[in-house]
Amino acid sequence: MKRMKRMKRTAMTVAALSALAVGAGCASFEDETTVIDLRVLGLAAEPPEIYVDQSTLDSRTDPFTSDITALVVDPKGAGRPVSYSVLACPREIDAVTAATGRNGVVCQPNVPGMPPSSLEVTSGETTDPGPAHEITFPFQVPPELLKLAFSVDLPAGSQGFQLPIVLQMQIGAGTESVTATKRVIFSQPIPDHEGQTANANPMIAQVMTYTDRDADANPIDSKELPGGNARLMVNLGSTVWFEPDGATAEDYFTRELTRDNPPQVKTKEVAAETLRYAFFTTAGSFAPPQTSTQPPLIFNPTDRIHVESHYTAPKTMPDTGAEVTVWILARDERGGASWVQRGVTLVP
Repeated sequence: MKRMKRMKRTAMTVAALSALAVGAGCASFEDETTVIDLRVLGLAAEPPEIYVDQSTLDSRTDPFTSDITALVVDPKGAGRPVSYSVLACPREIDAVTAATGRNGVVCQPNVPGMPPSSLEVTSGETTDPGPAHEITFPFQVPPELLKLAFSVDLPAGSQGFQLPIVLQMQIGAGTESVTATKRVIFSQPIPDHEGQTANANPMIAQVMTYTDRDADANPIDSKELPGGNARLMVNLGSTVWFEPDGATAEDYFTRELTRDNPPQVKTKEVAAETLRYAFFTTAGSFAPPQTSTQPPLIFNPTDRIHVESHYTAPKTMPDTGAEVTVWILARDERGGASWVQRGVTLVP
């Protein structure tokens, strides 16, 4: 009897889940790679990493400067202005946010009459027609504020670890509002490696496209799709591979803590940093949405690492027309980021 009751409850549960699945199937959720609403696709800093010798901060008068560029897309904006404001604060963000650029609120706005918790970097409004905006502004940190940030970043600051300053960008247009975060890394020289250069942004040199792959998943008849006015003709409902190429995975030295008790600081060599790519489009979708140069767990060193993504064109002509934009973003492990833009023309 008890067994029959359990079977009935199981059947009811399955039926309920099936009903939910049917209901969910009626809803229409856009793919994360399809950009249809206001969104910050990327934030890049030049340079993404700045080396700082704490012993020189008292004598320095010039601020540390990095030029920031934000890629903001407003597909439905019809040329409306996009407002933005940027805060900065010396706080770490989680590894997922750092690696993927996903949104997260980190810096808190300053409250009148209270000690400031964030540095107000800039604010403004776009004047270009869009729908894609590249918003640029300088990010300047006075030496005294950087010294204070290192002093409160204990014990990491005194042990010579990197200090990430988080930039938090709030954008708004109409009823839409989006928050995005970006790290600018302030590093300290590593003993015996003082000549190490600061991190450079990974730059995609070219984008290769192809429609077929062989049995080993290698491209067949791969062709470069240049930027500018060049466009790739894609039939409605068909697919094509997009593969970013040419970005440099730099080698570098960094500090890390051992598992000793108490932990000890040691220098670690990274032979090649991991590069991550993200794919976006104004119509159609990409799968997978993100790729990386991190080898899989079971990997033959002679195999190629797949960083390409499969683009699927919409089956019917979108309301926005036949002209489609594709963005591919590249990010590294140390705050570096860049992107390229390519054009697609949908063919009935």
